[in-house]
Amino acid sequence: MKKVTCLAILFIVLLSAACRGGGPSGETRPTPINDLASAEGGGAEESGGGQAVALRLWVQTGDPHETTYRALADAYAAANPGVTLAVETFDPATYASTAADALVAGNAADLLQLAGGAVCPLAAQLSPAPAVITDTDPQAAFDPALIAGFTCDGALYGLPRASLAPWGLVVSANSAAAGVAWDFARFAAGE
Repeated sequence: MKKVTCLAILFIVLLSAACRGGGPSGETRPTPINDLASAEGGGAEESGGGQAVALRLWVQTGDPHETTYRALADAYAAANPGVTLAVETFDPATYASTAADALVAGNAADLLQLAGGAVCPLAAQLSPAPAVITDTDPQAAFDPALIAGFTCDGALYGLPRASLAPWGLVVSANSAAAGVAWDFARFAAGE
Protein backbone atom coordinates (compact mmCIF):
# COMPACT_ATOMS: atom_id res chain seq x y z
CA MET A 1 0.00 0.00 0.00
CA LYS A 2 2.86 2.38 0.85
CA LYS A 3 4.43 1.75 -2.58
CA VAL A 4 1.14 2.56 -4.34
CA THR A 5 0.76 5.80 -2.35
CA CYS A 6 4.31 6.90 -3.20
CA LEU A 7 3.76 6.14 -6.88
CA ALA A 8 0.48 8.05 -6.86
CA ILE A 9 2.15 11.10 -5.28
CA LEU A 10 5.01 10.91 -7.78
CA PHE A 11 2.52 10.69 -10.67
CA ILE A 12 0.59 13.75 -9.41
CA VAL A 13 3.80 15.78 -9.02
CA LEU A 14 4.98 14.86 -12.52
CA LEU A 15 1.56 15.55 -14.01
CA SER A 16 1.41 18.95 -12.31
CA ALA A 17 4.84 19.87 -13.66
CA ALA A 18 3.91 18.76 -17.18
CA CYS A 19 0.61 20.68 -17.19
CA ARG A 20 2.11 23.93 -16.00
CA GLY A 21 2.52 25.19 -19.57
CA GLY A 22 4.95 27.76 -20.89
CA GLY A 23 3.54 30.78 -19.07
CA PRO A 24 5.18 32.87 -16.41
CA SER A 25 5.54 31.64 -12.87
CA GLY A 26 6.17 35.04 -11.36
CA GLU A 27 9.23 35.80 -13.48
CA THR A 28 9.36 38.06 -16.49
CA ARG A 29 10.41 36.04 -19.51
CA PRO A 30 12.56 38.13 -21.79
CA THR A 31 10.99 38.48 -25.20
CA PRO A 32 12.75 40.93 -27.44
CA ILE A 33 10.08 42.54 -29.50
CA ASN A 34 10.53 41.55 -33.14
CA ASP A 35 11.51 43.97 -35.92
CA LEU A 36 8.00 44.17 -37.34
CA ALA A 37 6.61 45.08 -33.94
CA SER A 38 9.37 47.65 -33.31
CA ALA A 39 8.48 49.37 -36.59
CA GLU A 40 4.99 49.90 -35.15
CA GLY A 41 6.39 51.65 -32.07
CA GLY A 42 6.70 49.12 -29.24
CA GLY A 43 10.00 48.09 -27.71
CA ALA A 44 13.14 49.96 -26.81
CA GLU A 45 14.06 53.15 -28.65
CA GLU A 46 17.44 51.74 -29.73
CA SER A 47 15.64 48.94 -31.61
CA GLY A 48 13.35 51.33 -33.49
CA GLY A 49 10.50 51.44 -30.99
CA GLY A 50 9.77 53.93 -28.26
CA GLN A 51 6.26 55.10 -29.10
CA ALA A 52 3.38 53.80 -27.05
CA VAL A 53 1.39 50.87 -28.40
CA ALA A 54 -1.89 50.00 -26.69
CA LEU A 55 -3.50 46.66 -27.48
CA ARG A 56 -6.83 45.20 -26.39
CA LEU A 57 -7.16 41.49 -25.66
CA TRP A 58 -10.52 39.74 -25.33
CA VAL A 59 -10.78 36.55 -23.27
CA GLN A 60 -13.40 34.60 -21.40
CA THR A 61 -14.14 35.58 -17.81
CA GLY A 62 -12.90 33.12 -15.20
CA ASP A 63 -10.01 30.81 -14.61
CA PRO A 64 -7.82 29.57 -16.12
CA HIS A 65 -8.31 31.87 -19.14
CA GLU A 66 -8.51 35.25 -17.41
CA THR A 67 -5.71 34.61 -14.90
CA THR A 68 -3.38 33.15 -17.53
CA TYR A 69 -3.77 35.97 -20.04
CA ARG A 70 -3.58 38.74 -17.40
CA ALA A 71 -0.26 37.30 -16.17
CA LEU A 72 1.05 36.97 -19.73
CA ALA A 73 -0.03 40.53 -20.62
CA ASP A 74 1.74 41.91 -17.53
CA ALA A 75 4.93 39.95 -18.26
CA TYR A 76 4.96 41.01 -21.91
CA ALA A 77 4.39 44.68 -21.07
CA ALA A 78 7.20 44.56 -18.49
CA ALA A 79 9.60 43.09 -21.07
CA ASN A 80 8.54 45.49 -23.86
CA PRO A 81 8.61 49.18 -22.89
CA GLY A 82 5.83 51.24 -24.41
CA VAL A 83 3.45 48.31 -24.93
CA THR A 84 0.30 48.02 -22.84
CA LEU A 85 -2.31 45.29 -23.06
CA ALA A 86 -5.82 45.86 -21.73
CA VAL A 87 -7.41 42.49 -20.97
CA GLU A 88 -11.19 42.64 -21.41
CA THR A 89 -13.29 39.71 -20.24
CA PHE A 90 -16.65 38.36 -21.38
CA ASP A 91 -19.15 35.81 -20.13
CA PRO A 92 -18.13 32.37 -21.45
CA ALA A 93 -21.76 31.57 -22.34
CA THR A 94 -21.87 34.38 -24.92
CA TYR A 95 -18.18 34.90 -25.67
CA ALA A 96 -17.96 32.98 -28.97
CA SER A 97 -20.89 34.85 -30.54
CA THR A 98 -19.74 38.21 -29.12
CA ALA A 99 -16.24 37.74 -30.57
CA ALA A 100 -17.51 36.51 -33.96
CA ASP A 101 -20.05 39.35 -34.26
CA ALA A 102 -17.43 41.98 -33.35
CA LEU A 103 -14.94 40.57 -35.87
CA VAL A 104 -17.53 40.65 -38.65
CA ALA A 105 -18.57 44.20 -37.67
CA GLY A 106 -14.92 45.33 -37.62
CA ASN A 107 -14.89 46.50 -34.02
CA ALA A 108 -13.19 43.61 -32.22
CA ALA A 109 -10.12 43.91 -30.02
CA ASP A 110 -6.61 43.58 -31.48
CA LEU A 111 -6.27 40.06 -30.07
CA LEU A 112 -9.01 37.56 -29.35
CA GLN A 113 -9.07 34.21 -27.67
CA LEU A 114 -10.74 31.72 -30.01
CA ALA A 115 -11.08 27.98 -30.11
CA GLY A 116 -9.28 26.43 -33.05
CA GLY A 117 -12.51 25.27 -34.67
CA ALA A 118 -13.85 28.84 -34.81
CA VAL A 119 -10.90 30.32 -36.70
CA CYS A 120 -11.39 29.31 -40.36
CA PRO A 121 -14.97 30.60 -40.69
CA LEU A 122 -13.64 33.99 -39.49
CA ALA A 123 -10.37 33.99 -41.48
CA ALA A 124 -11.46 36.95 -43.64
CA GLN A 125 -11.65 39.08 -40.48
CA LEU A 126 -8.28 37.91 -39.13
CA SER A 127 -4.69 38.90 -39.81
CA PRO A 128 -2.60 35.99 -41.13
CA ALA A 129 0.71 35.42 -39.39
CA PRO A 130 3.50 37.58 -40.82
CA ALA A 131 6.74 36.02 -42.09
CA VAL A 132 8.56 36.89 -38.87
CA ILE A 133 6.21 34.42 -37.13
CA THR A 134 5.93 31.74 -39.85
CA ASP A 135 9.70 31.71 -40.46
CA THR A 136 10.14 30.25 -36.96
CA ASP A 137 7.98 27.24 -38.04
CA PRO A 138 5.51 27.41 -35.15
CA GLN A 139 3.67 24.39 -36.57
CA ALA A 140 6.58 22.23 -35.41
CA ALA A 141 6.15 23.45 -31.82
CA PHE A 142 2.56 22.21 -31.43
CA ASP A 143 0.63 18.99 -31.67
CA PRO A 144 -0.50 18.81 -35.33
CA ALA A 145 -4.14 18.34 -34.29
CA LEU A 146 -3.99 21.47 -32.12
CA ILE A 147 -2.31 23.80 -34.65
CA ALA A 148 -4.55 22.55 -37.47
CA GLY A 149 -7.47 24.50 -35.98
CA PHE A 150 -5.53 27.74 -36.50
CA THR A 151 -4.43 26.96 -40.06
CA CYS A 152 -6.80 27.73 -42.95
CA ASP A 153 -5.96 27.04 -46.60
CA GLY A 154 -2.27 26.80 -45.70
CA ALA A 155 -2.16 30.14 -43.83
CA LEU A 156 -1.62 30.45 -40.09
CA TYR A 157 -4.25 32.65 -38.38
CA GLY A 158 -3.51 32.05 -34.71
CA LEU A 159 -1.42 30.26 -32.15
CA PRO A 160 -2.82 27.89 -29.56
CA ARG A 161 -1.92 27.88 -25.89
CA ALA A 162 -1.39 24.18 -25.14
CA SER A 163 -2.40 24.54 -21.47
CA LEU A 164 -5.75 26.05 -22.56
CA ALA A 165 -6.39 23.78 -25.56
CA PRO A 166 -8.28 24.10 -27.83
CA TRP A 167 -8.09 27.86 -27.18
CA GLY A 168 -5.49 30.23 -28.57
CA LEU A 169 -5.02 33.79 -29.77
CA VAL A 170 -5.83 35.35 -33.13
CA VAL A 171 -5.13 38.87 -34.39
CA SER A 172 -7.95 40.98 -35.81
CA ALA A 173 -7.50 42.20 -39.39
CA ASN A 174 -8.42 45.67 -38.08
CA SER A 175 -5.56 45.84 -35.56
CA ALA A 176 -3.51 49.00 -36.05
CA ALA A 177 -0.49 47.23 -34.53
CA ALA A 178 -0.76 43.70 -35.94
CA GLY A 179 3.00 43.09 -35.66
CA VAL A 180 3.00 43.79 -31.93
CA ALA A 181 -0.20 41.77 -31.54
CA TRP A 182 1.38 38.79 -33.32
CA ASP A 183 4.51 39.13 -31.20
CA PHE A 184 2.32 38.91 -28.08
CA ALA A 185 0.46 35.89 -29.53
CA ARG A 186 3.82 34.19 -30.06
CA PHE A 187 4.87 35.02 -26.50
CA ALA A 188 1.56 33.85 -25.05
CA ALA A 189 1.75 30.56 -26.93
CA GLY A 190 5.00 29.86 -25.10
CA GLU A 191 6.79 29.41 -28.41
